[in-house]
Amino acid sequence: MKNEIRHSIKRNRNFKILLLEDNLIRVKEYKNRFKELAIKFDLVHIETTKKCLELLRQTEFDIILLDHDLGGETFVNTDREDCGSEVARQINLNKTLIKGNPLIVIHSFNSDAATYMKSLIPNSLFIPGFWLKDKFSIKTEGRK
Repeated sequence: MKNEIRHSIKRNRNFKILLLEDNLIRVKEYKNRFKELAIKFDLVHIETTKKCLELLRQTEFDIILLDHDLGGETFVNTDREDCGSEVARQINLNKTLIKGNPLIVIHSFNSDAATYMKSLIPNSLFIPGFWLKDKFSIKTEGRK
C-alpha cells in the first residue's frame, strides 16, 4: 500500500483525504501512516454515512477511505443505511456524487461487507483490516 500511494502521488501539493471511520485509534494511525509517506495532506475525519454523503456532494477529495462497520458495532448487515455499504450504494447509484477521480479505499475487518462494497465500486481498492494491521501498521484495540 505504501508503495502504491507513494508512486501515485506528487508531493508538491496538499492531498484532501476523507476518512469514514468510527475508531479513533485507527484515525490516529492513518494520520501517522500518511505522515510517514512524506506527503502534505488535509484529513477530514467523519463517523457517519450521512455526513460522508454530504461531504462527497460538496467537496472534491483525492483519497476516500471507507469503513463498513460504524458506531462501534461489528459485522453490521450491509442493508443498513448507517454503514459504509450505504455510501458505496450511493456512489454506485449516482455517478456524479463524487467529484473528480479520487482513489477509493475500502478498509474493514468485515471482509464480507467490504467485498460487497468493492462490488459496488469496482475501481476501488479493498484492504482487509487485518492486512492493514500487518502491512500498513494499523493498530486496533485488543490486537497486538
